[in-house]
This record gives sequence, structure tokens and C-alpha cells, in this order.
Amino acid sequence: MRIITFASFYFALLCPLGVNAQYISNIDAQCAAWNDFKLEYNRLSRGDKDGFRVKLHFTTEKAQADAVAEKARKLFPDDAVYVIYEMPNFSVVFGEFENKMSATGWISENKNHFPTAFIVKSRVNTCRPVKATE
Repeated sequence: MRIITFASFYFALLCPLGVNAQYISNIDAQCAAWNDFKLEYNRLSRGDKDGFRVKLHFTTEKAQADAVAEKARKLFPDDAVYVIYEMPNFSVVFGEFENKMSATGWISENKNHFPTAFIVKSRVNTCRPVKATE
């Protein structure tokens, strides 16, 4: 009778601990996998934050896109200018704006230089200074 009691005690007390430990171990593995996924996603993403940019020009000619980008770089040397190829067009995008209002303000101030500019949603890099509404 004592052997059965000891066995009952053993299984009643220690088996749930083993199952619980396995459950915690699975959660730790899932959390580690999720953290690895988030780190890889952040590394591969173009930016760290949702924001806005101004599309200055788009064309099928790379030379024309490069000329517009060079004009923007000369006018605004401290700001980001990107030439992006999205088949079949080359797009020239400018700036890293935190909100739409600041991008709209930039467009209205520079309408004479870039009359066809418009706002696009984008991921913006937070390692550069992000323009905010003043």
C-alpha cells in the first residue's frame, strides 16, 4: 500500500511541475522567436516610423529623375532626397515628415520649384531629424 501511495504522491506532485516547466519553456521559445522576427523586420524595413514624404517627380526616364533629384539636393542640401525605381517609373521623393501638415506646408512653400509635387505615405528614418510642425 505504501508503494502505491508513494507513486500517487510522486505523480500528483511532480508531473504537473514537469508539464508546467515544459509550458513555460515553450512560451520562452515563442517569445525568443517573436523577438528575433521583430529584430529582423526592423532591420529590413526602410524606416522606423510611419510618416510622409513629398513625391517631387516621377518619370520613365532615369536621367530626368536624376536631374530633378540633383536640383532638390542643391536647393535643400540638408534634407533627404531619394530616387526610387517602381516599375516602370522612377520616383523622386523628398524629406521625412512626421505628419501630413508639415509636408503640406513644405509643398506650399516650394510650389514654385516643384509645381507637381504631392504627398505620399512612407516609412521615415528616425535616425535623421524628423521635421515636425512648428
